[in-house]
Amino acid sequence: MNYKTALTNLDLVYPDGVAKGFPLWTEKGIEIQNKTTNIFLEVFSDIKKVAINYPNQIQNLDEFSKKYKDRIDKYDSSLPIFNVNKENKLFITDNLPYNLKKMDQEKIDAMLTYYYVLRLLNSKQIPMSRDYYISPLLQFNIAIGNRQWNITDIIDIREIGKIKNKLKKTERSKTGKIEIKEEREKEQLKIKEIEEKEIIKTKKEAVNYIINKMQEFCKKINLPVVILEYPGVEGYSEKVFMVSALNQKMETQTILQCSLLSNELLESFNISQNLRNKYVFDIGYSQKIFAYLADNNMDKYGMRLPSIYNKKDIAIIYNTESEIIKRLKNQEEISKTTYFDNNLGKKKLKTIRNYYMNKGIRTILIQNYKEQKEFYIVYSIDQEPNTLFTYEEIYLKIIKDKSELDEFYYTKMNNKLEEIRQKGYSYVSEFKNKGEVIKVNS
Repeated sequence: MNYKTALTNLDLVYPDGVAKGFPLWTEKGIEIQNKTTNIFLEVFSDIKKVAINYPNQIQNLDEFSKKYKDRIDKYDSSLPIFNVNKENKLFITDNLPYNLKKMDQEKIDAMLTYYYVLRLLNSKQIPMSRDYYISPLLQFNIAIGNRQWNITDIIDIREIGKIKNKLKKTERSKTGKIEIKEEREKEQLKIKEIEEKEIIKTKKEAVNYIINKMQEFCKKINLPVVILEYPGVEGYSEKVFMVSALNQKMETQTILQCSLLSNELLESFNISQNLRNKYVFDIGYSQKIFAYLADNNMDKYGMRLPSIYNKKDIAIIYNTESEIIKRLKNQEEISKTTYFDNNLGKKKLKTIRNYYMNKGIRTILIQNYKEQKEFYIVYSIDQEPNTLFTYEEIYLKIIKDKSELDEFYYTKMNNKLEEIRQKGYSYVSEFKNKGEVIKVNS
């Protein structure tokens, strides 16, 4: 099953869209998009001042060309340009210069922009990857650290180390408890004052911060990735980082892209020295991320939505509301994660199982009776059907499966990425040369 069919089966996109290259998301699909945006923002919740922007979708071509100067050539083949009152207009294709201007003027640490893109394609259209209509497109610009750090900063960092070592050596009382002294409290306050100045000082620290945040975001949505580092693009970036996932053909493809912007680019946008003194990143993902989310959380039945999106991914099918069913319904921990369906009727077990499996449910318990003895046939991922008889058995099965489902899919695809990590490099379609695998804290 391909990812488009899987997304359609879960009622996230309409089967035929508007037209070829114009996918149409359902209300449920838009909820998934919004949830993903919120997860992304939660990952960066330690940033003090973050603004959210929904830009004007129509821009003046001359204004855009001036912003990008000679770089406009890279967009020419795909820009949908049209004329209004003798002025050339275009649908927005990159809000970066406008974001940076707003961040600069309003002293904003980061800005998230959420919009769609229309483009012309000379090459083959690929659903959810290379479409004429791309929605959503998330762009996140963040300015951190300080390129101008000085000897005072170095002393501060060393001072923290000295203080922490001193605290470690605090004498212990005869009972083994650390004595809390007035001096200790003063030292703790001193550490706090120093750390609040600016934690990120160097380019390496800034890059590590961003890389770990992107990894954290992907883990939260249950998408195993490798991060590849490439040299910067002249006049645009110092470094490029491609967060890459595997598709069903076991190819690495970019699902999240990040650039450490160059000073040359920032100067061309007339950005102030104050902002240029920081490390400015441009991070983004498109609807393509949902295609790879499907590919990485899929089995022979289709896609299972990770738990962060769908709290209910277990089903109990019954005809009789027995004492076991009543107890399970009254158990809050179970009722939050489980569908209860009493429309069993005379359908065959295989039909019922396939119906729920295709809807993303991966543990199904079906009530049965034999000689008036109640039991449940259990279908789970990659397991033969088994039989449970008691409330306690059923309760433990539901709790165990719930905790292991995300890990089952994540581990399966993450293990396949290990070969790439061991090799130390891989390729993505955006670059012809190989990218170096970046080691990330797990």
